Amino acid sequence: MKRNKALWISLAAGMLVAGTATAQEETALTLDQVVITATKFDKKSSETGKVVRVITREELERFRGRNLAEILNDQAGMVINNAYGAPGSNLSYHLRGAAPRYTTIQLDGIPVADPSGFTTFFDLNSLSPDQIERIEILRGANSTLHGSGAVAGVINIITKKGGTKPISVNGLLSAGSYGTYRGNANLSGTLQEGLFDYNVGYTYLDAEGFSSAMKDPAADPSGEAFDKDGFQRHSLNVNLAVRPVTNLSIKPYVRYSGSEYGYDGGAFTDGPGLGENRFLQTGLGMVRYLDDRGQWVGSYAYSGFKREVDDDPGTGTALSFFDGGHHHAETYLNYRISSLFHFIAGADFNALESNATTPYGEISADSSHMNYGSFFGSVFLSTDWGFNLEVGGRFNRHSIYGSNGTYTFNPSYLISPKQKVFANMASAFRVPVLDELYASYGNPKLEPELSRSYEAGYEGLFAGDKVKAALTVFRRDIKDVITFGPEFRYINFDRQQDYGLEAEVEVLAGAMNLNAFYAFTDGELTTADTSYNNLYKRPRHSAGIRLGYQAGPDWYFSLNSRYMGERTDLVFTPAGNQEKTLDAFILFDLYAQYQLSRQVRFFADLKNLTDADYVESTGYTTRGFNFNAGLSLSF
Repeated sequence: MKRNKALWISLAAGMLVAGTATAQEETALTLDQVVITATKFDKKSSETGKVVRVITREELERFRGRNLAEILNDQAGMVINNAYGAPGSNLSYHLRGAAPRYTTIQLDGIPVADPSGFTTFFDLNSLSPDQIERIEILRGANSTLHGSGAVAGVINIITKKGGTKPISVNGLLSAGSYGTYRGNANLSGTLQEGLFDYNVGYTYLDAEGFSSAMKDPAADPSGEAFDKDGFQRHSLNVNLAVRPVTNLSIKPYVRYSGSEYGYDGGAFTDGPGLGENRFLQTGLGMVRYLDDRGQWVGSYAYSGFKREVDDDPGTGTALSFFDGGHHHAETYLNYRISSLFHFIAGADFNALESNATTPYGEISADSSHMNYGSFFGSVFLSTDWGFNLEVGGRFNRHSIYGSNGTYTFNPSYLISPKQKVFANMASAFRVPVLDELYASYGNPKLEPELSRSYEAGYEGLFAGDKVKAALTVFRRDIKDVITFGPEFRYINFDRQQDYGLEAEVEVLAGAMNLNAFYAFTDGELTTADTSYNNLYKRPRHSAGIRLGYQAGPDWYFSLNSRYMGERTDLVFTPAGNQEKTLDAFILFDLYAQYQLSRQVRFFADLKNLTDADYVESTGYTTRGFNFNAGLSLSF
């Protein structure tokens, strides 16, 4: 009965929506929000048929008590498993129901993926929201402009840059449940009349945490928890911009994150495990502005990853080391030929290598390496009668398997300045990663995973631009899926087919605003002789709602609710793999903020208000009622 009530409440709420911008800050909604990720240059969302959602800086400032996984988990079509687990838990993100390897994570447009291990996807625990300016989530196949891995979409995390004053100082101090303490300091500004910009940010996070694994209630009904698994992180973000001559900007940057954490032995299993992660990215970007016609962009980035895990500290018998490097170079030109036509054309190159030393064997960068390069281009048509079109393609050449290509066909039409319909037919690809090629269970003869995606949708404004509604339906077919074969090594064998819809609404009503979504996702994996649903830990139905209220000039409140429907978990047992149904759950959070002055704000984030008991992964603990409170300073 309790579960059915939660389902009813959440599905009803799913057709409502709660924004976080206040009515005082924004008096009307728009289809003309400027985005970058959809086309790799500034473009109004009304002029593209891509599905892009933006988490603005204002929203991030009202998520001060949350980590990056929790923030992303409140977006339509996004499910991050273990977002509510112990600090530092292994996170797996699923955009539109896809496996993590089908979503590209970018930092300022540069792809980041860890080549040092078998997961390869980027650890969101490495980033602090305090160093992020905004986040753009691009849903759907986008390999034509964003390369390998952009099968389900792209999450582009845009970091903070220089300010408008010669010097600005921002800081944050907070504390909360599970012995959690966080501090952030940020220095930014612009000098020499805009010739030099700088931003330097440092964040420290320390959490005593709790046991990531729970005791099996059947074996030990006492309910007493295992030992706590803590988490500690230092992160640094440095962005510079130099403009030596007119229309030229040179942008060097450095990003670093180092974390230490405890982990258990598995589901229902305590353990003394200790781990360390190190992430370093450094690079240089150059932008040559071509008056009002466009720009030439060039960039180089190196991303280095080092991991150390020890299942049994002190013995030296269970110590493993992993490190990997990713070189990414890219150049492209976007140019407006006329009021009707705009094009982008470019090339990129990626080189990856990996080393691993474990009790079970070694992998050396001398043999575990690969590279691939691409040429890509798109043409954009924008008419004055509302029709817009993108047509593009990419040719990719890989050092091992050879070549492959992708295409994009993306028309959209403005029925009126406030009503848009769109469609997207696109292919995408994912190259085999180093672990799949070179591990003892790898296969150097693997082909890339190839997909075709179809989506269509509508966006519109109503009630004097106070209501915004959007509906998107999609289908994704992936062939040559890389999976384990009967000989316990990777092979290209299966076909994955997924489909779903996303409904979103945003409402402004005086001092209140509402933002909500409902998402449906389903799919199946087809092998030689059978088909079955394999979207483990991913619900068919999910919904969210946020209600915000600006109480005068000083107080802001928001009530947030997140619903996760029933999911199937795959549990590994000595008797073989078993499927288990995880109950639906609903969480309620309350955020409050008081602005004492222009320089000082106090905030409190109360999460899981009802202290709901729920499971994300069988055998692992989730957070009960918890809170985080603090103050932010700005000078």
